[in-house]
Order: sequence, then C-alpha cells, then structure tokens
Amino acid sequence: MTCSVFQIPPRIINGRGSFSTLAEEVKRAGAARVLLVMDPFLTKSGFSEKTVAVLQDQDMAVKVFAEIEPEPLIELPAEAAKVAVDFKADTVVAVGGGSSIDVAKVISVLATNDTDVRNLVGVGLVKKPGLNTIFVPTTAGTGSEVTTVAVFSDNAFKSKVSIWSPYLLARTVLLDADLTVGLPQAVTASTGLDALIHAIEAYTCKCSNQASDMYAEAAIPLLCENLRLAWARGENIEAREKMLTGAFYAGVAFSNSSTAGVHALSSPIGSEFHIPHGVANSIMLLPVLRKSLVGNLKRYARIAELMGEDTTGLSDREAAILCCQTLDTLLGDVRIPRHLAAYGVKQEDVPALAASAMKLARLMGNNPYTITYEDAIEMYTEAL
Repeated sequence: MTCSVFQIPPRIINGRGSFSTLAEEVKRAGAARVLLVMDPFLTKSGFSEKTVAVLQDQDMAVKVFAEIEPEPLIELPAEAAKVAVDFKADTVVAVGGGSSIDVAKVISVLATNDTDVRNLVGVGLVKKPGLNTIFVPTTAGTGSEVTTVAVFSDNAFKSKVSIWSPYLLARTVLLDADLTVGLPQAVTASTGLDALIHAIEAYTCKCSNQASDMYAEAAIPLLCENLRLAWARGENIEAREKMLTGAFYAGVAFSNSSTAGVHALSSPIGSEFHIPHGVANSIMLLPVLRKSLVGNLKRYARIAELMGEDTTGLSDREAAILCCQTLDTLLGDVRIPRHLAAYGVKQEDVPALAASAMKLARLMGNNPYTITYEDAIEMYTEAL
C-alpha cells in the first residue's frame, strides 16, 4: 500500500482586500508582539509604515525586519531570529515574495529551537513548533506561503539548500491580489513561470499523488490562461487574482508532491550566478523537459490539454512534444531570458554546475527520467 500525506495551512483568506484583516488575524491568534518581515522595496515605498500603524492601532508591539535579499543566504534567518528573540515576538508576519516568506518561516522555528540553522537543513529535522506565522505573498509565483519548505543559497555548498518541516507551514495565509498590482513585467514573468513549473513538476514527478494532481490540474490552466495578460496589462486585477490563486494551487501541489530535475539544475546556477529563481527555472525548463518526456508521456500530453491545446488525434508522444512547443511560445511571449550566457555562465563552468546539481539527489530522484551527470552537462550546454 502506498500512502501520501496532505498538508495545507489551516486558515486561508483569499480575495481582494483580505490584507485589511491582518490585525484581526493577529489578534485572533492571541498575539501581541509582531516581528514584521518585509521586502526592502515595501519599506522604501512606505507600505511598511502603514502596516505598522495598522497593527499598533490595535495595541500591538511591532518590530520590522527588512534586511531581505534575493536568493537569501542560509545565515540570514539566524541573524533575524536573534531580533525576534530579543524583541520577544510571539508572531512572525511576512509580507513580500518568496525570499521574505522563507526567511520568516525559519525565524519562527529558530526562535523556539535552540540550534544552529544548518542543523535544520534536510527533511524533518525541526524538533519543535515555531512562533505563530501569517504569510502575505506580494508575487504570484513561489507558493512559499503554502509550503513546508524554505530554500536558501549556501556558498559553502555552491548550491541551494532546503529545510523541510511541517512546522514551517503557515498558520494563516492572506491572498490579496491588490498587493500584486504594479509588479514589474520581468517579475510577473519570472514568478508566474516559477509557479507553472511547480505545477508541471508536481504533476509529472515520481511523487505525484491524487491530492497533488488535483491542485496541479487546477493550477496549470489558471496560470497559462492569465500569465500573458498579467504581464502585458499589469493593472488587470482579474488576471492578477487568477495568477495568485494559480500560484497558490501550484504551491499546494508541489508541497505535497515534489519538484524535480528543473529545480535541481536551476539551483546551482541561481546560487553561483545570482540568477533569479524563476528565471533560472525558466532557462532550464525546456532542456530538462525534452529529455524527460519519455518518462511520463501521458502526463506531459495531459499538460498540453490543460494549457489549452487541442490534442485530438495525437499520440501521447506527439501531444507531449506539443507541450514543449507551447511552453516555448509562452516563454517567448513574456520575454523571459532564455540563455545562461547572458548571466556570465561559460562552457567551462558546466562540469562543476552539473556536479553540484547531481548532489541534489532527492530532486533528481523524483524526475520522471533518470538524469545522469552526462545528461546534466548536455542540458546546461543546451541552455547556454
């Protein structure tokens, strides 16, 4: 008998204007001292001051931590946790992209688990629950608000490292598409494609299951049908709402299934060459999928249908190839970078990148096609 475990935050509020309930949700949790983790952009725009004022009006003490960087280093949450402990925070609220939310997750558990952050890297190594957490995503992409994983760059490992624990799961999630209006086109494209890749890998990897399939099948049409419009007309709130919901569904899917080869190969290039996560995934998407199709033809054929393609009369192989062609067109339409060379990656870097990717055995092991070191070299070379 094969068993699967399904985990999702216990309280999710989805809808425009839901951010206005933040203070109510903090009070509902019985909290009074809030560490507010925010993207630096939000502090510069004055949004953090408004958020602090709303919380303080409800007699809450608030401390802001905004030292968030793209692709954050593993050491960052440990520094932030000291701030939380000194402030005696009882709740961690994260407002921002995946980096802010991932840092907030680990702040929460480091505040209650007396250990070095590196001791938590891996699966199930967090011993005790963390502080209360409320996550508010401002991008439609990472799905971090709903997952049990936090991902960081590790200069010593020369790749990304992950902390997986049910204790990282948010207590409350607020999904307010109003907060995603005004995102730059490049961010809309990279985060939207990141979400789509989450759903694709969750659906095709070896760990897929009935529950994750349901969410992946809901996510793919929402993301494919609305990414172009959200990118081209960023003020279109309906497209933004559907993208945010699609990214949430994709997060549920991969959190309860897994990602696979695309994420394994994107990890070293993101860490070593500071390529944004969604861009790194997008660059590696087609090189990995072209090799992987044969490992799960029926699922890739089904993805073509979910993306709106007419597969009537096509074999599974033909429909799976159509899946790649459709994705190729989508990448071009939203003008996502397509080549590693644009970020300074050279052919001589490829062997070391391939070696680093192969160390991510869990992700590689979940890929529908068994990727070898030689395959990884070919994929990186194709992506140059």
